[in-house]
Amino acid sequence: MALNKVPMTPKMMQVLKYFKKYYTKHEMSPTRRKMQVDLGYSSPNSITVLVDKLVERGDIIKIAPHKARNLELNGQGS
Repeated sequence: MALNKVPMTPKMMQVLKYFKKYYTKHEMSPTRRKMQVDLGYSSPNSITVLVDKLVERGDIIKIAPHKARNLELNGQGS
């Protein structure tokens, strides 16, 4: 685990809660585009930045590069 975790921001918490709810309901991760639309972001880059920070924190894991649904919950944390 990373010793210098990126602090959790309210926006990161919103994305993580949405991700967990979607993942639990559908048994797969949402696409970044789906997260962008459902959470009301105008730019796909906004979601990408937030997801990358959650990956850096270890809350979400990237499992396959260059795939639309390449994320899963870490399972070790909240």
